[in-house]
Amino acid sequence: MIFGELVSRSGLIMKGSNTKQAWSKYQAGLDALKHFFWDCGDRLNETLKKQIELKHKMPLLLEKMKENLNSKYYLEHPEEFYDDLEELEKLGLSKEMKTLLWSKYSEMTKEPTLWEKILNTILSNLLSFAVGVLTTVIATMILKHLGYL
Repeated sequence: MIFGELVSRSGLIMKGSNTKQAWSKYQAGLDALKHFFWDCGDRLNETLKKQIELKHKMPLLLEKMKENLNSKYYLEHPEEFYDDLEELEKLGLSKEMKTLLWSKYSEMTKEPTLWEKILNTILSNLLSFAVGVLTTVIATMILKHLGYL
C-alpha cells in the first residue's frame, strides 16, 4: 500500500488513493504547487510564497470546493469541507465567498421535506414498477395467444 505519492523526475508515478478527487485537475495543480514549494526549499521568502499561494492555490481550492459541492462529495466527507474552508480562510478568503460556500453546503446538507422524500421514493421505484406491469401485460398476452387464458 502506498501512503502519499511516488514521484520521479518525469512526474507523478503513483498515488496512495485512486479516487476521482485524488486524480482531478485541481488536485494535480495543488500537488504541483506543493512540489514547487518543496523544490524551492528556503529560497523563497514568506512574502513571495504567500503571493504565489494567493495567485495559484486559492483558485485551485475554490475549484476543488465547487466540484465537491456539485458532486455532493462533502455529504460523505464533511470534515474535508471544514478543512478546505479553513485552508481558504488562511489564504484570506473574503466574507462574501465564505458565506456563499456555507450557503451551498447548507443547501446540500439540508434534510429533504416530506414531499421531496415521497417524490424521490416514487421516482426511484417507478422504473421497477413499470417493468413489472409491462412484464405482466406481455405474459398475459402470450398466455391468451397460446390459449391458456
